[in-house]
Amino acid sequence: RQSTRVKNFFAMVTSNGKNSTSPGAEMYCGKANCYEILGIDRSADVASVKKAYRKLSMQWHPDKNPEGKEEATAKFQQIATAYEVLSVDNVREAYDYYLDHPEEQMYNTMRYYRAVYQPQTPLWAVALGMAVIISVLQYFHWREKSNTFLSSPLFNKHL
Repeated sequence: RQSTRVKNFFAMVTSNGKNSTSPGAEMYCGKANCYEILGIDRSADVASVKKAYRKLSMQWHPDKNPEGKEEATAKFQQIATAYEVLSVDNVREAYDYYLDHPEEQMYNTMRYYRAVYQPQTPLWAVALGMAVIISVLQYFHWREKSNTFLSSPLFNKHL
């Protein structure tokens, strides 16, 4: 079962960019503006984003609004999505570029997926980890090989 984002992406690709809904409708905060959801401006720093998120999430938490639980849940999810977009530098830069250049649909889609799904572990750490694991395995292999040689009857015969 394909997600809505994947369906929207393939619909946009097959229609040669002439899709009636923009690709940003399923990316970032949907059709709403993430900055407007949190009530901040584009120049706000990460601390301001966090402060606005905490204030609005406490106000719209579904447990604090039992009479309008469906509306509160939808609003709370919107607030959480806006915070996810604006709290991570790479995603925020891609979102700002999307707001500045909405006509570049394919490039904005590529920037979105690159920012959201890019591995967070540095390549040097992965390479170093693999080198350490391989070295440890080689050490145990050669130690076992030398122990086998030292306990062999042929070696004892030559002593």
